[in-house]
Amino acid sequence: MLSSPFAFDYCSQDSSSLLFDDAPLESILYGAPGEPTSADLFGPARPILTAIGEAMAARGEEEALGQMRRIYDEGFAVPTASAVQFVAIIGHFIPACAWPILPPQPAFPFDTILHPLCERAMTDGHSALADAAGSLVARYYEGSQRFADARTVLTALLAAAQSVGDRLGEAQHANNLAYEFLLEGQWSRAEELCVIAAALFTKEGAMSRANNAQANGLTARFGRLGLPAAQALAAEIEEVLQCYASQSDPRRRKPLVLLARLAADQRDFGRAMALMAAAVEASEGIPTHHRAADEAELQQLRRRAARQRGDRGQ
Repeated sequence: MLSSPFAFDYCSQDSSSLLFDDAPLESILYGAPGEPTSADLFGPARPILTAIGEAMAARGEEEALGQMRRIYDEGFAVPTASAVQFVAIIGHFIPACAWPILPPQPAFPFDTILHPLCERAMTDGHSALADAAGSLVARYYEGSQRFADARTVLTALLAAAQSVGDRLGEAQHANNLAYEFLLEGQWSRAEELCVIAAALFTKEGAMSRANNAQANGLTARFGRLGLPAAQALAAEIEEVLQCYASQSDPRRRKPLVLLARLAADQRDFGRAMALMAAAVEASEGIPTHHRAADEAELQQLRRRAARQRGDRGQ
C-alpha cells in the first residue's frame, strides 16, 4: 500500500500499480531505444478505457463504473487523463451540494475508486487531480453521514494546499472541513476554521465565498452560544443575508434558518415561519438533506404557532 497523509478503511484495495503519465515518468519511458513506451505501460488498460468511453457515450454509467473498478481490481496503469475522466464520471452520481442525498448506490462504493485515485495523485504530486478526487470522496462521505471520514480527507487536502501556498485552496478546504464539524455539532472547532477561511477568502478578494464562510461561522457561534444568548448575533446574521447577491442562492438558507430560530425564541411565530419557508424555498430542487430538515423545522413552528393561538383563545 502506498504511503499516505491519511489512513483509509479500505486498505485491502492495493493501488500500488496505478501509474500516471507525469513528466518524470515520461522521461524514463522515452529513454533509450528498446525500453518500454507509454503505449506498453498503458496497453493492458486501453481496451477497458475504450469500453468506458463507449459506455458513457451510450449513457451506460453503471457499465462504465464497472469497467473502472476492473482497472483497479486488476492493477492496470492508466494515464492521468483517464484518471481525470474517472472523477468526472463518478461526479455524475454525487450531487454538487452540501449534505447531498445520494442516489441508489451501484454495485460497489465510490470510495473504493476515489480513495486510491486521490492517494496516488497526492503521492505523485498531481495536486489538481488529488483535489478533485479528494473533494468528491469527501462529499460522498458527507452524503453517507460518514462525517469523520470526510474530515480525514479534507484535513489532508487542507495540509496539501498549505504546503504549496495555495491560499484559495486552503480557504476552501478549511471551510469544507468546518462544515463537517458543523454537521456533527462540534461548534467551537467549526467556528475556528470558519474564521480562518473567511479571512483567507477576503484577502484573496473572493468576497462571495468569504460571506459564505461567515455564514457557516455564525451557524457555529449560534450553536455554541445557544438561545437566548444567540440573540446578540441578529445584526451580523442580517448583514450576511444581505450580502448574498442572488435571491435564488441556496446558501441563503443558512442565515434564514438562524433568523427564524431567533424569531421563534421571541415567540414571533409569524416571522419565524416566513423566514423558515424562505429557507425551504432556497433549497428548491436541490438534493440536500437540509431541505427535509428545514421542512421538519417549519412544521414544528406551525405546531407551536397553533398552540400559541389556542392559548390565546382560552
